Amino acid sequence: MEDCPHPGCGGAVSAAGGAGLCRECREPAGACPSCGAWNRPFAQFCRGCGKRFQFGSADLGSLGVEVLDTLPRDPAALEIPAEFWIAPVSFGGYLWALATDGSLWRVNPARGEVLPLLPLGPGFGRSSFVIQFLSLPGRRNPAPCLVAASPAAVAILNLAEPRAEPLLIAPESGGRFLADLDKDGFAAVAVHQGRVFVLQRRGGALAMVSHQVATGVQERCPLEASDAAGPLVIGNHVWAYNATSLMHVSGANSSLLPLAEGVTPFRSLTDGDGFRFPLGSAVWLTAPDGVYLPARTADRSGFLYLTSVHESLQQHFLALDGGFSYSADSGGRLIVAGGERLAVFEGRNKVAEIPAPSLAPNGAEHIDGQFYAWTCQMGAAIGVRFAFGDRPRNAALPQQLRTWLPKGFLIAGGALVLVVHNQHENNNLGLSVWNLFDV
Repeated sequence: MEDCPHPGCGGAVSAAGGAGLCRECREPAGACPSCGAWNRPFAQFCRGCGKRFQFGSADLGSLGVEVLDTLPRDPAALEIPAEFWIAPVSFGGYLWALATDGSLWRVNPARGEVLPLLPLGPGFGRSSFVIQFLSLPGRRNPAPCLVAASPAAVAILNLAEPRAEPLLIAPESGGRFLADLDKDGFAAVAVHQGRVFVLQRRGGALAMVSHQVATGVQERCPLEASDAAGPLVIGNHVWAYNATSLMHVSGANSSLLPLAEGVTPFRSLTDGDGFRFPLGSAVWLTAPDGVYLPARTADRSGFLYLTSVHESLQQHFLALDGGFSYSADSGGRLIVAGGERLAVFEGRNKVAEIPAPSLAPNGAEHIDGQFYAWTCQMGAAIGVRFAFGDRPRNAALPQQLRTWLPKGFLIAGGALVLVVHNQHENNNLGLSVWNLFDV
């Protein structure tokens, strides 16, 4: 089937690496891996063959390197009328943005649509959120769920029914969840094996709370620490951390593991002077076999790479120079831009480094063996292409932006977008989505 799956349309759908965009209604569609039929993003069964279906979002690598060489010089921008601390997350062909007032927005860049959804309420939008398939109570099949936390609750919203009331998880009486970037530092929610994990403070006691979404069974694991950040999911295990220790969580029991000598991981924004934290996620980045956690020693900044080897946690400090922005590509490799160079790490190993003294890049992506870097100079975002081992070459993306805080590139609804934080006069951060290319 090549026709659009959205009701009342029937237009032609063009493909982009397993995801598609209807040229008529400008809505995203997903191709069934079994029969190739196009389906709506949150369909549970294929309308062609009836088999189970989950939407596979396109990533940057699915576009091919030629796309970023043909970007327009006058892209269209969508403004979201709210304040944002956290950049949006791409899922199901849309961008999902959570504002500091708890309002939730669904953005379709290809259609030029910014749609307000059911607000989650005060306190949400001040820490990173995740979107994963979860088994909800009373449901046979996993549903795509947005999981976010506030100090007063964890909200689990079924994105297939975004106007339905979310499932709420409350802290213990007299307790609060650690979910405010300004007050609590780098604490957020994590999802692992159908369970939601979040840090909780009650009086002077700190604990990790885990909630099995399908059954409602909840466990509380006391932590032998006065402060903590996390949770981190490393392999099949969940951890928290502070300035001196890693804390392993297993059911209602925890154990301490000293950090590598002389290494201090970042726990709040004040620790990360000179670091530009990644787009729409927690400050740590998850790789296939571990986690990259920004950290420093007495004289160097860099990343603490944590990996599980035969159920034993290994620690490796990756030293860098200067301030950096960083991201992960679709293969989980760490991409670091800064100090007039670009670098790629696989696990603990640096696999490539390219000097870029004329650019001093603010951020980079790694696609099909190529670097695509961007920088921000005097209000202009400039995309630059770096071939492996070559000198930098322009990638034809100069355009004036009304800001100096670009966050990074995403794919949503068949469109390549640049997400930008707008610095307002009152220092509030607005959000713009620039549609650079329709695939």
